[in-house]
Amino acid sequence: MNYKKIMILFLVIVLYSVQSISNNSQKNKFISKVKVTSIKATSILEKYSHVRYYPHNLLNTSTLAYRMPWVEGKKGPGIGESVTLTFDKKILFNKLIFMNGFYHEKWFSLNNRIKTLKIYLENKMFTITLKDMMKAQFISLKNPAYTKKIKIEIASIYKGTKYQDTCLSLVRFFYNDNEVQITSIPKYGLCNIEEKISASWACPPGGQPEISLKTDGTIEFKSTKLLFD
Repeated sequence: MNYKKIMILFLVIVLYSVQSISNNSQKNKFISKVKVTSIKATSILEKYSHVRYYPHNLLNTSTLAYRMPWVEGKKGPGIGESVTLTFDKKILFNKLIFMNGFYHEKWFSLNNRIKTLKIYLENKMFTITLKDMMKAQFISLKNPAYTKKIKIEIASIYKGTKYQDTCLSLVRFFYNDNEVQITSIPKYGLCNIEEKISASWACPPGGQPEISLKTDGTIEFKSTKLLFD
């Protein structure tokens, strides 16, 4: 083996070692359970007194048959409106799950859905594109993100057939196949539910779905409890 081949082999071994150390360092940063200390939206649709379209809905669920979304409240399609999540600890993630639009067969197409999102972290920003479909969408990042604050901003939309309100129903964070489980979120006040309105959808009870990623790429949801601070 000549000197040139030895040097190439040496460099390959060094690069592999550096990458392994980097991967192990990232894994050590992963925290499986965190609390959300703050959820803020630039606007919220407040057209109906018995329904609350809070940003908390992105982390909350009753049943998947009728999921309440966050709906922005700005006049027009809501370009530039955002939700900011702050955690009690920095989270490490390289995958996200979104559920676009209003997760209901009737309301999905009537309202706007998000086409592109700007994601702001503490030290960088990137853009992702969502598909126009009523299914959970799995987004992989080129590089892992490590942050305590995340801002999700509407950049462009798929237009609804009737309403200009833009909706988003769910967001979740993963590092590889491990979910960053959110154990508690701030209160958003009591719901004002009229007697004729079903409480199961007008004001969903606390509950975060546990998400399992299957080998075929599909996503399985299981209901779990969520505490409110």
